Amino acid sequence: MKTYLLYLMAITITVFSGCSGSDNSVTPTPTGRYGDQSNAKISFWSTMEYTGGSISIKINGVYRGKFTKYVPSGGSAPDCDDPDNGSDVLSVILPAGTYSYYAETQDGQYYWQNEFTLTSGECLRYLLH
Repeated sequence: MKTYLLYLMAITITVFSGCSGSDNSVTPTPTGRYGDQSNAKISFWSTMEYTGGSISIKINGVYRGKFTKYVPSGGSAPDCDDPDNGSDVLSVILPAGTYSYYAETQDGQYYWQNEFTLTSGECLRYLLH
């Protein structure tokens, strides 16, 4: 009986002696600039003086939104940290990869289509003109 009790105490000490109050070996995974390390951002904008309404954007066939104003000629591209205000820029956060887009004016008079590639952490400013 004494041998059994000593054996049980030895197992208990072995199991609990490996535990400590904190584990400093675990490093949290940092989040990327756009919420995840593998995400990137594309911002569509235009300098075209168009008065026929908004410009709608589809990415890989999925409607992502629209913008209603243009940046005056000679104006600068939107800053990557500017919020998507739905007015003069439409920004979308996506996983890194290659995508197709289709943009069209409200009256259908003008349209753009092409592909773009995003890399992790990138902000691509895409001018429609």
